[in-house]
Amino acid sequence: MQQVVLTWNEVASAAYLGIWRRIVSRRNDEQRAARGERVSYQSGFRKNGWEIDIMGSIAELVVAKHLGIYWEPKNETYKDPDVGTCWQVRWRDTEDGRVQRELIVRDDDPDDHRYILVTGNNRTYYVHGWIGGREAKLGQQKNHGNYGAAWFVPADQLKPLTKQDLARVD
Repeated sequence: MQQVVLTWNEVASAAYLGIWRRIVSRRNDEQRAARGERVSYQSGFRKNGWEIDIMGSIAELVVAKHLGIYWEPKNETYKDPDVGTCWQVRWRDTEDGRVQRELIVRDDDPDDHRYILVTGNNRTYYVHGWIGGREAKLGQQKNHGNYGAAWFVPADQLKPLTKQDLARVD
């Protein structure tokens, strides 16, 4: 697990992207609902929706900073990689006062992407490691809280993330 400390300016810039993502998601859901289409399960004003988008954006910046690569702030690219060409970043918060150290991979997540677990808040974050999508889906799915059926990979089963991993082709 590697520690990454952001500046307050870095936190603010990534947080603004998270706010923008939440607003665009709400707008898109309103448009879908007006057409009678299904609304995204993630985009409502639920208790932690804003936090998920803001902290997810910050976690993406954390990984890019850790790897020493440019982080492109982008929106409306849900299944596209968050960082680099194949990296998906997952931030986990505390639950019942305990840090959640399991990486979540869902059924519709691309098998050929790599998934990174980040925890932390404010300015201090921890990059726990990564696993390939195909590999993450080898275990048994379980239901957990708001996440529905997914794979929850414990942090101790993740590979350390290094700059050399950017060039990996599995």
